[in-house]
Amino acid sequence: MPDLNYKCQDIRLNLIEPLYTETTTKKGLLTKCKLIRQGRLLELPLVIQKDMTQDIYWLVAGYPEFEAYKECSVDIVPVRVQPLSDVIEQRLVLLSRMFHHERNTWIDRHKQINELVSNGISEKDIAKRLGCTESDIMHYLIHPDIPEEIVRLAFERKRSFPNIEDIRKLELHKFVKDRLYTALVDGQLSGDKLQKLKWLLSISLFKFLNWKEQWECIQEFVIHYKEYLLSKWTQQLEDRLNVFTQAN
Repeated sequence: MPDLNYKCQDIRLNLIEPLYTETTTKKGLLTKCKLIRQGRLLELPLVIQKDMTQDIYWLVAGYPEFEAYKECSVDIVPVRVQPLSDVIEQRLVLLSRMFHHERNTWIDRHKQINELVSNGISEKDIAKRLGCTESDIMHYLIHPDIPEEIVRLAFERKRSFPNIEDIRKLELHKFVKDRLYTALVDGQLSGDKLQKLKWLLSISLFKFLNWKEQWECIQEFVIHYKEYLLSKWTQQLEDRLNVFTQAN
């Protein structure tokens, strides 16, 4: 059920303070700025809450729009003003907007969900409030089996956590998984290569190799697949040319 406990107003942008940050792409920012400069309203208003003691408003949802208004030096902006709530309620308001109205990165949703879970809110309760499934919420949490150092490096280097989760689910020896994690955070294992790895694992003979042999095959056929293919293609072309030469 939508929250109708708000009022629409026009507020000076310099009175608004963000409670959070969110990833904003250059393309998305330019699109919003173009609409603003054409005199058109952005699809989603800022959602703010009035501070009880200071003459400021806290931005609880709409950070990409806030950035666009700021980029265009807009003085007065349309907003939805809600009663001041606690941090948990503010995160739920933000997540509801993220899930139903915006396209956000995995990491932006993870941060908000992880904070709620850390504050004792269950995945089931979050899902119920947002109108989604518990598995939808679990998708944005980091499994405890993933090594802490890998998590740290993935955050630091902005690697794909969904791809890390894909590696965790693979039925492979821990030795192999650890090296796959490392390859991913080092930038050597993309989503495309991960798909090739799944093709390799679908070959039943692969399971008869010991873990050292499996890792050697993954390195050759998947991580360095470009070099492997070029070598194979070169050999096949040479074989064809040799056959042609012998025939003449």
